[in-house]
Amino acid sequence: MKNALLLLSFLFTTTWMNAQKLSQKDVPPLVLEAFSKSHSDATELNWSKEGTNFQATYIAQNTAMASLYADSGKLIEYRSDVPTTSLPAEAQEFIKLNFTDSDAKEIQQVHDYAGVVTYRVKVRGQVYEFDAMGNTIKPPTR
Repeated sequence: MKNALLLLSFLFTTTWMNAQKLSQKDVPPLVLEAFSKSHSDATELNWSKEGTNFQATYIAQNTAMASLYADSGKLIEYRSDVPTTSLPAEAQEFIKLNFTDSDAKEIQQVHDYAGVVTYRVKVRGQVYEFDAMGNTIKPPTR
């Protein structure tokens, strides 16, 4: 049940990013190959198109995750749901000072293709992005 709720969280994330659901047959073979090589343990797999890229949402190691690929099969980023306590201290403080803990609905740790780690937090319909030190790196977006 928990896994299903986590997956739904990612599906809602996909929705607010204006992604388009796809069947596996609509995903380029290079993307499928790249995904299967690195995520053979993935369950509850769903595909969507995000702009010109392809996003897989899935469960791996009991964690809701998403990976974003270019049509060439190159990994752009991968995300996983994390608890508020996984945020850097400055980001946690920002949330505590400006919102209640229950306002932070979706908290994700993001790893880009270069290995840079950032955090995305959806609060009251806005997405805040923080760097690994907890500094705000983008103004909130809807």
